[in-house]
Amino acid sequence: VRFRQLVEKYLPLYIKASTISKTEIIDRTVNEIHNTGMSFRKRTAKEESVHWWSEITEEESRKKVAHRFRDSARQQSQSKSSFQKVCNDVINNLNLEPEPSQKQNLQKN
Repeated sequence: VRFRQLVEKYLPLYIKASTISKTEIIDRTVNEIHNTGMSFRKRTAKEESVHWWSEITEEESRKKVAHRFRDSARQQSQSKSSFQKVCNDVINNLNLEPEPSQKQNLQKN
């Protein structure tokens, strides 16, 4: 399972979670990655032509996962907001009037 797929899998839980629960979700994600034999790495070579990578610490792994969750949650929120704005704009531009029966129901409420 790839890193982004795991984030997508847990993102709905993460968005609704308390701070403590978010930490648990992050830890679970890091553990799942490590349990599959994968690890987080960073480039350690000083020269651009050399590609040396080394495994990062557990704490750095958590920070990387937490950052990805925050970014994904922010992107999802912006996408929803954009979609709602487009829908509202379309409805407003159409200048639709409710059917007479719907008008009566709206007036009752």
